[in-house]
Amino acid sequence: MTSDNIAEVSRTARSLVFADLANLSSSGLLSFVDDKVNADSGQRMSLAAEALRQGADPESVCRKLNWQEFEDITVVALNSNDYRTRKHFVFRRDEVRHEIDVVGVKGKLALCVDCKHWMYGWQRGRIINAVKNQVERAKALAAEIPKYQEKLMLGSENQLLLIPLLVTLADVSSRMVHGVPVVPILRMRAFLSELSDMTCPPVMSFHVSLID
Repeated sequence: MTSDNIAEVSRTARSLVFADLANLSSSGLLSFVDDKVNADSGQRMSLAAEALRQGADPESVCRKLNWQEFEDITVVALNSNDYRTRKHFVFRRDEVRHEIDVVGVKGKLALCVDCKHWMYGWQRGRIINAVKNQVERAKALAAEIPKYQEKLMLGSENQLLLIPLLVTLADVSSRMVHGVPVVPILRMRAFLSELSDMTCPPVMSFHVSLID
């Protein structure tokens, strides 16, 4: 895409579009070279978050992203903080099938992450319901996790702390719901850093013994 394309679609003067693209490029939010505009998945997520901060409609922003991009950025944030990750982890508990978007493991911590790429806002009722469902998944995994030590690359730890977690695109008003962290994607790395510094995280968690 070029600045001319964007100017035509947005019905904005090319000079203004060119200046805005140059500013976004200097901020690292996209690549603008030889009048061609490109953005990788990380930049697209950052652009989406910036648009939300500027007052853009969340539904319109979310339509420009797909759920795979959102999950991929979550995985990148975890990997950058030395977490081993598994996407779309499927397991069974009492004949019931469960799936967790991303499981991140680091030492004695295991994060059960639900990536919420919602199309219709972030009302508190929706968040509460999502938290409830994620707690149930984490609880089920805590009961079954000794069976999945190898798949989850749990290493030699004897004890594990499972923490349910929601990751959202927008900056939601509730950062903690019933003891479950609700983390905007752009705060993910800061949250992980803070979590690593805690000897006993003040969040809902499930203690698991991996000793037979």
